[in-house]
Amino acid sequence: MRAITIADTAYLNNTRRLVVSFLKHHPDSSITVFCDNADAARRYLTDRRCRITELAGIATDGAKRAKFTAYRLAAAEGSFLFLDSDIIVLSSLAELEDEERLVACADDMSGCPFIEDKQHPWPGDPGLAADIYFNSGIVFFPAALAGFLEGLHHAAQDDDLFARYIFDTRLVDNHFLCAFANKEKIPVRLVDGTVFNWQGLRTVGKPKSLLGTRDGRIVNEPTSRPMRLLHFAGIKDIDAFLFDHDPEILRIVAANAIDTPFDNLSLFDVPGSAANALPANARAEVGRALIDRSGELRSPNVPAPYIPHHRTFVSLALSTAASAVEWNGLPCGAAYFEPDEYHWFRQAIRSVDARSVIEIGAGYTSILLNRIADHVLSIEALDGPWLEDARSKGCDVALVPFDSAERRFDGALLEEAVRSRRLTMPDLLFVDSPNGTANRQGALGQLLELTVPRYLLFHDAIRDAEMVYGVLQSHDYRIVDQLASFRGLVLLEHATGREAREREPAGAGVDETVAPGFAVELAGASRVWTARQRFLQPVLLTNLDSETWNKDGETPVRLSYHLVAADGAVVRKGNRRTLLPCDMAPGDAVRFDLEIDPHTDQADLFYAIDVVREGVRWFSADKAAPLTRYPLPRQ
Repeated sequence: MRAITIADTAYLNNTRRLVVSFLKHHPDSSITVFCDNADAARRYLTDRRCRITELAGIATDGAKRAKFTAYRLAAAEGSFLFLDSDIIVLSSLAELEDEERLVACADDMSGCPFIEDKQHPWPGDPGLAADIYFNSGIVFFPAALAGFLEGLHHAAQDDDLFARYIFDTRLVDNHFLCAFANKEKIPVRLVDGTVFNWQGLRTVGKPKSLLGTRDGRIVNEPTSRPMRLLHFAGIKDIDAFLFDHDPEILRIVAANAIDTPFDNLSLFDVPGSAANALPANARAEVGRALIDRSGELRSPNVPAPYIPHHRTFVSLALSTAASAVEWNGLPCGAAYFEPDEYHWFRQAIRSVDARSVIEIGAGYTSILLNRIADHVLSIEALDGPWLEDARSKGCDVALVPFDSAERRFDGALLEEAVRSRRLTMPDLLFVDSPNGTANRQGALGQLLELTVPRYLLFHDAIRDAEMVYGVLQSHDYRIVDQLASFRGLVLLEHATGREAREREPAGAGVDETVAPGFAVELAGASRVWTARQRFLQPVLLTNLDSETWNKDGETPVRLSYHLVAADGAVVRKGNRRTLLPCDMAPGDAVRFDLEIDPHTDQADLFYAIDVVREGVRWFSADKAAPLTRYPLPRQ
């Protein structure tokens, strides 16, 4: 089964739940996400069975009108299932496949009191009868309807025609599709909306849940029939709606909509547990993280007070998808930096010669800061695996409780931590905690009462843009650099630091005795990438060159391989290129997947990994020793 959906950037969080849950129950299928920003979508949607297609019409006309372009593009490849992006799939949807008829759930328009004549619901064409009316959130289109969808696309481009068959802004895509289905007498097979649509989820009007559980499955309580999916149509805050349910329902939702169960939230399995005593806003935050979390804690069996400290889950919920990439031994994605962020972060610290640093938060950035600065203090509010990791690498971490009601650290402990280390005038203050903009703003204000840092560096600068702007207005700082990553990093400079910044930047120099080149080693077993008919081989690549490798630009650096015979003869030089995850400075070591195309009939072939600067040279030309050969993977 092939599925599609459409979503703008603001809805990618819910789209991720749809993608994960659909592929969980249809492992041999694919799903295409039509979106307004492909780069943003790729950060959320990392499964290789998920295709991402950017549609300009979403930004200009809105997702509801652009949907008809998506239909046409999808129909060109055959039959497909359309799913709204506010859906979580609970089991197989194979029953919806039908190569002769459109398949959907009936909709009696009971949720549309503004439509007086439900037999003739199109004021622009009062003679058109609604012989059949269905919800367009879940629709299977057979390949035979490609011509109908082509015509529908062209009709939707006509402003007058489009306006004629919608009902102002309240019924748009659904109304338009049903109008033309009736006009052209399209054959439709209707399925039970209490199983496949929102009618099984909630009541009409003010949403009241109809969900229950039976034998480990979510059911529609009035009928006791298992729900095949949850369609949250008409529900503005999906998380708040879900968290009003029994914890067992949350557990089932999480099992379907996340990549890996979050072990430390197992107490949600027990109705009446301590989690239910949390304040409403805390429960909502924990629920959001429970549903969205796409990885598990690095120490999942360590008892820890995560539930009372609900702010932890906000960070996890807002984090990007987990990644297999490692940057110089540090994990990427999820709650951690992306490779580009690590690279930019290190360059920013070195460029301003920051030797003394206070960091709000502890974790892998603490480890990186310890490598490049002389004196680093990490202030952490919660005792968890992140703190343990930082301390195990020799980081100086002060555990200082944070009161989320007052939005302040324990004043006495914070002052003692800063003054005892003589850090009242640090070179840099890095703000990456506590979780939540309001909490972070309170912590920053408290630190600025104790210290006068030359530089401020913010992570989550996009989300916390208002806070950054406030600092620029109320303190004598200015922006000197920024990284427009998904979460954003921005560096501010204080007036007292501007002269100091003119000094020669410090940092690790390049050892000119090291021969230019690279080092690469296999970092795990290869695996099949079914969607692209390729192999993925984890490798650890180290830059031994004297210059930074840029991943973009006119002459980017790529990782590739040569096909080599058993006797060492090169059979085919320069094969598929693999993009670097980030720019790599001299000495950087990054772990990622090399893409290998196995399509060849020749037996006993090997591959030799090489680095190329496009249009300039293959790096193997500088190596005195021959490249290491590895057996070519076979299916």
